[in-house]
Amino acid sequence: MPTKPISIVIILAWLTTMGWLVKREYYYYWNASPIPPVVADLADEVAPERHSWTIYRNGDKAGMCTTVVSPLGDGLYQLESTIRDLKLPVALVTVQIPYLRTQKNVNRLGELQTADVEGRFVMMALGLQLEMKIHLYGTVVGDEFRSEADFDTAFGKSHIQLAPTEMRTKTAFSPLQPMHKYPGIRSGQSWKVSNFDVIDFALTSAFQQFAQDMLKKAGTGKLPINLANNQKAPEELLAVVLSDRENVQLRNKTVSCQIIEFRGKSVLAKSFVDPATGKVLKQEVGGYGESLILQRD
Repeated sequence: MPTKPISIVIILAWLTTMGWLVKREYYYYWNASPIPPVVADLADEVAPERHSWTIYRNGDKAGMCTTVVSPLGDGLYQLESTIRDLKLPVALVTVQIPYLRTQKNVNRLGELQTADVEGRFVMMALGLQLEMKIHLYGTVVGDEFRSEADFDTAFGKSHIQLAPTEMRTKTAFSPLQPMHKYPGIRSGQSWKVSNFDVIDFALTSAFQQFAQDMLKKAGTGKLPINLANNQKAPEELLAVVLSDRENVQLRNKTVSCQIIEFRGKSVLAKSFVDPATGKVLKQEVGGYGESLILQRD
C-alpha cells in the first residue's frame, strides 16, 4: 500500500487524468443528438449487426473498437460500443484501457431508456501503477437519469449513489461516437445536434465523488477542482452534408464518400459515408489538442 503522501499524489493525478479522459472520450463519442436519418434506420434492424473499427490517435494506431446494434423486442434496441487495448499518453501519465464497454437501450425513437458502462483502466506515472475498475448503470425516469457507480481500486471498493441528472435531451445517438449508418443523406442537408451527454455527466460526477471520498479517508480535505460543476452548458452543433466528396481507402477498395461536418465554434468532427449503403466508413474527431480517427475494418 503506498504511503499517505504518495497516495494523495496518485489520487490527484488520477482524478485529473481520468477526468480529462472521460471528458474527451465521452464528450466526443457519446453526446446525445436527434438525428432523423439514424432513427429511421433503427426500425429496419431485425438482427444484430456487428462492426469493427481501428482507432488512430494523431496518426498512430491506438486501439480497437467494436459496435453492435441489436433488436431486443417490444420496440427496444441495444446500442453497444466496446473499446479495447487503447493506450493514451497524457503528459507524464500513460492511461491504458484494456476494455471500456457501453450499452444503451433505446426505444424506436432512439430515446435512452437505460445505460450500462463498464471498464478497466490502468494508470502509470512516477514509476507507480494504479488499476481501476468502474461500473456505472442508470435508468431514465421521467426527465431524470438516475444512476449509481461501483469502483474497485487498490485503495478499496466504493459504491456511489449519484444525484439525478436532468435529461436535457433523451436521444441516445451521437454523431461523435462510432455510428453505423446515415442512410439517404443528401448534399446541403443539415440538422441540429444537442451537445449534452447525460452519461458523460454521470461519469464525471462519479469520478469526482470517488476521488473526494478517497481524499476524505486520507484526511486531506476537499479536492481543488470540481469537474462536474465546471462542465459548460450544452451547446448545439450543426450537422451539414457537404457537396464535396473524399476518398476513403478500405482494405480491398476505395470509396468516394459523402462528408458530414459537425460544427460548433469550429468543426469538431467529420463522418465519411458510403453513398451506396449509407454506412459510415470513417470518423474524424478533434479537440483538446488531439486528433482521433476511427476507420471501419
